Amino acid sequence: AAGDGGGIWSEGTVTLTDVPITYNQAGGKGGGFYLKGGTLSTTRGSVTDNTAATGTAHIVEAGATYTNVGLMTTITGTTS
Repeated sequence: AAGDGGGIWSEGTVTLTDVPITYNQAGGKGGGFYLKGGTLSTTRGSVTDNTAATGTAHIVEAGATYTNVGLMTTITGTTS
């Protein structure tokens, strides 16, 4: 994405099961995901190898929630 949130940009509710958030790029912040509000829930997913030009590879702003559930949820290999 040219701006924020390479993989996911959300102000609402996102629920993912068995879905990887992998190899995404953002020209701004949040290569893997950028949560402006709302909730991102992952179950048995992975967040790996995402990049962002500024900030960090995953952004959760005030008022937003990121929850991971399940044995296989991992966050690795991310850069900014």
